[in-house]
Amino acid sequence: MSTSPDELFRSHFADINSSIAARLDKALDEFLGASLIPSQLFDDITTTNGPAGQKASKMTRELMRGISNCKNGEERLEVICKILLKLEDEKLKEIVADIRSRIGSGATGASGGGGGGVPHPKTKAQAVDITKLRKAIESVINSWYGSLNRLPAASVKDFAYSLFSKEVISEAVCSDPTIDKILGEFKASLGFTRTVQEFESSCTKLLESMSSVGGSYHVAGAALKDDLIDAVQKDCNYSFNISM
Repeated sequence: MSTSPDELFRSHFADINSSIAARLDKALDEFLGASLIPSQLFDDITTTNGPAGQKASKMTRELMRGISNCKNGEERLEVICKILLKLEDEKLKEIVADIRSRIGSGATGASGGGGGGVPHPKTKAQAVDITKLRKAIESVINSWYGSLNRLPAASVKDFAYSLFSKEVISEAVCSDPTIDKILGEFKASLGFTRTVQEFESSCTKLLESMSSVGGSYHVAGAALKDDLIDAVQKDCNYSFNISM
């Protein structure tokens, strides 16, 4: 069975992430310079407090998504490998050697004969099952109810006003907001959402509003974003294009 470039990278995810975390500053500069991570992510990682491993995870996930979305995944993976070698880490050298040997032996790319290769995440919105997408998003939101309800109540009005200004919630909810009311209306709107772009827009507005409040709301939004992206990729095999 063949292995796609993104699956090959994913098989070493934990070790790559650990090594990047130990050399985070240099890795950030190298990957940004090679246009392998967006400047927005660079700014987010460098200005947000938190463990190096958590910051590295954001970058490693972005590298993996880049491979998945690239028409020539092998070529992008090779560029990443060259940068990993620049980090001068023995474990990364072993990983790069393994990746290159498996690419060179035909481990990536299309499988011959009976097929059965690892499916690539969909990048075309029209290929996504809307019902599955809606369920994936709702499932994540439901799992976050308890955590979001522990966010500071003093900032709920700011959160609500930002959402109201983006036409995500109604004036009635905005005038007397609670996290339950906000999430309830957000979920209700998902039932009337019909396209992938609309789902991406709604989730981005939610995340942007959390980020605009700052503090724990911003931190929660960053983690929620990762969970949404992971859930959609897992359940729908699609790279969810959302930001904050």
